[in-house]
Amino acid sequence: MIAHPDASLEPLDADDVAGALAVHQRAFGYPYPSEALHRDVAAPDAAVLGARRDGALLGFGVVRLLADEAHVLTLAVLPAVRGRGVGRALLAAMREAAV
Repeated sequence: MIAHPDASLEPLDADDVAGALAVHQRAFGYPYPSEALHRDVAAPDAAVLGARRDGALLGFGVVRLLADEAHVLTLAVLPAVRGRGVGRALLAAMREAAV
């Protein structure tokens, strides 16, 4: 998996949904659909990846594979850590997970 010097990148699961929803709300000012995120973390054709530092979720992204294409459904990074490469690292990891 792609590395980031200040965050660990890892797949998220159902236990991480509440934290990811909170990140999305803070990043965009509106919620990501809870039922969709629960479905995505369980789907074999999707990757839900998070970036953590000291256990805290800094951002996450969702990519879903459809036929021979990868669709980025969301990519959210907390405003406080924007501009530090977290989103770039997540996007690279999502791309890697899709191929």
